[in-house]
Amino acid sequence: MVSFLGTFQGVLSVCDTNCGIVEDILKEDLYGAVIFLDGVERRSMILNVYAPCEVRRQRRLQGELLKSHQGVGHCALCMLGDFHSICSPDERNGKGIQQGNVDIKAFNQFIYDLGVEEPTIMGRKFTWIFPDGKVMGRLDRIFTSWSGTICMGKPSNGSIMFLLVVEYLIGLMEKEVTNKHCPTFNSRDPSCR
Repeated sequence: MVSFLGTFQGVLSVCDTNCGIVEDILKEDLYGAVIFLDGVERRSMILNVYAPCEVRRQRRLQGELLKSHQGVGHCALCMLGDFHSICSPDERNGKGIQQGNVDIKAFNQFIYDLGVEEPTIMGRKFTWIFPDGKVMGRLDRIFTSWSGTICMGKPSNGSIMFLLVVEYLIGLMEKEVTNKHCPTFNSRDPSCR
């Protein structure tokens, strides 16, 4: 049975509820699901993030993400969305666009504190392009704690994770037409495409 989990920032999330129990997390800039998969001892937390542009609100959201992850105990984590932050200066290009080293360092520390990494992706270097094409950034990201792979669990249960990630990518592709967001694809596991 496929159950509707909800929508957040234009992304539809669905899940096969026969494979496990799903608990929703819904906060101001965060939508997520904690999934307890049957036959998989480790819980999985999937978070769809839409970070605000303001640095102060980004820090607050990062604190909420850390608390949410710690609140469910040790679990596998997949976090995807628009983070409005970069990991290095070469991830943003254009006139008047600058993010200080302090902000970059803080975002990298947040990623480290969560214990996640970014899988190798295929696609364009920049995931957001301003309509005139003069400003670009790598703002949309996928982070996992699964050693670089997005699919997890048994093949039947891995489809839950894959479906949520695919829904996110479809949302990005639809946004690309109007907002110039570009999809990203995990390149480490060809069976996930």
